Amino acid sequence: MDKGEALTVFEEFFVEAYEDEVVRAVKEGSDSVVVEFEELDNFDPEVTEFLRRRPEEALEAAESAVMIVDVVDEELDVRIVNMPEQDQVLLKNLRS
Repeated sequence: MDKGEALTVFEEFFVEAYEDEVVRAVKEGSDSVVVEFEELDNFDPEVTEFLRRRPEEALEAAESAVMIVDVVDEELDVRIVNMPEQDQVLLKNLRS
């Protein structure tokens, strides 16, 4: 999987499976949407593997993709939570 393919998967994910959560985050004035790792993995295991291998590119793709949801008019951060412990370190280091 490359970044372009990940972008497409994330767009589908945010429209088909996570639109309510995105809408809720926008209505609450949050600057981020929280994505459960397991839900993303159930939606498309290849994109979570891409997240593990290339976390920076995957998060960039996710943050671009979330903009496709109609209610989003400002940038939203995408936070992936409840990842397996060995993967959490990678993302934590990326964000610092």
